[in-house]
Amino acid sequence: MFVSREIVDIVLMTLKENSSKLTSALLSSGIFHPITVDSSIQGNYDGSYQKISFELRSKVNKIVEYLKEFGEFSPNVTGTLKVDNWADFSREIIKEISSLESKIDPLISKIKETKQQAEKLSDTLRKLEPLCQLDIELQKLSELRLFSIKVGELPIDQAEKARKAFSESYIFLEQLDEKRLLAVVATKKEDEKNTERILFSIGFKELELPEGLPGNPSVACEEIRKRLESLGDMIENSRAELGKYKNMVVELYAKASTAYEAIKVLSMSKFTDYFIITRGFVPMNEIKKLEKILKKALKDDVLVFSNRVERGFNVSEVPSSINVPKPLRPFKMLVDNYGAPKMNEIYPVVMVAITFPIIFALMFPDAGHGLLVMLFGYFMLKNAKGREGWKNTGLLALYLGGASIITGILAGEFFGPLTKISEILWHGHPVLPSPFEGGSSAVYIMINLSLKLGASLLILGTFLGLLNNIISRDLLHAATIGLPKFLAFTFALYPFILYNASEAGGIIYGAIFGGSSTIQSLLVKWGASMSLILIFIGEPILHLIKHKEESSISSAIILSFMEMFDTILMMIGNTASFLRILGLSVAHAGLMYSFTVLAELLMGGVLGSAMGIVVYALGNLLAAGLEGIIVFAHSLRLHYYEWFSKFYSGTGIPFSPIKTALNILLD
Repeated sequence: MFVSREIVDIVLMTLKENSSKLTSALLSSGIFHPITVDSSIQGNYDGSYQKISFELRSKVNKIVEYLKEFGEFSPNVTGTLKVDNWADFSREIIKEISSLESKIDPLISKIKETKQQAEKLSDTLRKLEPLCQLDIELQKLSELRLFSIKVGELPIDQAEKARKAFSESYIFLEQLDEKRLLAVVATKKEDEKNTERILFSIGFKELELPEGLPGNPSVACEEIRKRLESLGDMIENSRAELGKYKNMVVELYAKASTAYEAIKVLSMSKFTDYFIITRGFVPMNEIKKLEKILKKALKDDVLVFSNRVERGFNVSEVPSSINVPKPLRPFKMLVDNYGAPKMNEIYPVVMVAITFPIIFALMFPDAGHGLLVMLFGYFMLKNAKGREGWKNTGLLALYLGGASIITGILAGEFFGPLTKISEILWHGHPVLPSPFEGGSSAVYIMINLSLKLGASLLILGTFLGLLNNIISRDLLHAATIGLPKFLAFTFALYPFILYNASEAGGIIYGAIFGGSSTIQSLLVKWGASMSLILIFIGEPILHLIKHKEESSISSAIILSFMEMFDTILMMIGNTASFLRILGLSVAHAGLMYSFTVLAELLMGGVLGSAMGIVVYALGNLLAAGLEGIIVFAHSLRLHYYEWFSKFYSGTGIPFSPIKTALNILLD
């Protein structure tokens, strides 16, 4: 569990002629998150920096496209850079990139055009492949006196119609692809018009060799192969020529991206006749580092005004700064897809790193399929080439696949039940049996696991929501809304944690409908009821204290009723939603059992056994692919909708300090 580091709001002022020195110092620090200087500070923005920023962004995007052509997605650049004037340096970079564009763009265009030509020729060759042995001019076929011979394409679903229509003539059909057939039809010359009418009615398209190719299919095929070889050489030569610019492109990317960051700072700053004023945020534990760098670059020619941002006060525009260890980056990706945290919010990356693999694996308990997920992760990591998204996705797949291997071993499944791993490991009695092995007891085990996990997460979520109120120092909201909601969920759902599903159901039934006077039922009844009443009266109290407007009390009462009603719905609906863990695990077991039965029915003899193995292998691949996607989506839903909605808004601003690919030299 992480909370954003404390942040300092910092305003810097120095002489106008020191603008570039100040910017270089901030760049070299790597800890300064710039924001636009607001209207409370006198001065004017320099429009020239806005123009340069726009041009640089365009050029950086262009360079990124070039890097993709080279297969570079995160180039590793080393070197140092000293800049006296960032505006002049940026203009020089823009000119260099423009000059480079005039050399690279024609090469890229040539490669693309050549590829398009090669693709068209390859498609033509595929069409002609069945006729490449036909050494005759097609024009001569139309000049025959006794016969009419038509050569062309026919939709594959018209094959039977064609055979029936020309059953008394000669017809040759050969499949070209999933949708087309090559058709050769020979009829008497006097039947030519009737032949053309029939062929037209069934979608026949006569073969026409592209202009510039010989009319002889055999000669045309040979000509196309030669052209393809020539085009391949042209592409290789163009790529070799393009490769000469790779180092230059990488170097320009480093300079241009650095210049863009510098100009961004200057475009957000304000200028007076003599001074530049820059504003931004720095983590509190890094403020000494920044002051040291500023001292080195500007000596005593800079004024630093810092203000520690207190949690709970004026934090709407304050970014959240959180350091996440590399092994947890995949789960950071999942949380950040929902949204960035506010400064006052708990960042649940550690908890997600625990709960997400558990939920995924319970819905996907197969060691063989888990191995396939891990192989997918290895493929993503191997081909990441600096792409952070690919790297995190690959690492996430390794985690999830490993978790599925564990639950697969506990369930005794390795590519389904046909492998008999359950009998080998557990003597037919696995810890997590499927309904086909354990019957109703297996379903009962998964019901218990689903409800215990759901109740635990929902109670934890409301507790974290209460904790967020305390961290943000909104104690009034914590007392009137946060605490009652936490207590309501705790009293209503704790039986699922302490008892099995049937016992918990009996306790809750007794609390709602009576007939039971056990301590547990009374605790659920009165604890949850009083908590809901507190939620109902909490909103009006909160409204009265904050707004003191009696005229709007009625709307506050309506809102409080909706809040209470929504809490009841969430306690029921969100808890029941976790039963999808049971549903998907049973669906997985049923699907694999179906493939097992089908494979066993096919077994028998060499051919039957081969067919059974093929069917079972394809069934496993289908199940692993489709179930993996579906289970991942449902795991996201349980986290995003059922859990995060209790405490995590995801509406914050991520801390994005200006960074440079090169080391900035300071005086």
